[in-house]
Amino acid sequence: METPTIRTAPATNDADAFGKRCNNASHSEQMHSSQNIFVGMTLILIFAEVLALYGLIVGIIVSSSASQSRAD
Repeated sequence: METPTIRTAPATNDADAFGKRCNNASHSEQMHSSQNIFVGMTLILIFAEVLALYGLIVGIIVSSSASQSRAD
């Protein structure tokens, strides 16, 4: 019984060629890329939390101002 061999087709378009280049990239390049993504996502998370906190504070101030003007 013969063992089937797996043959890969040559890159037919740019996406295939890009995938083959990415598979050949060194481990340190891949780690550097994932560290850059992690830093970027962390910064986006921090800015989103600051914006949400600012919205919460403004909402509390507006709400307290509205309740004080109704009481007068």
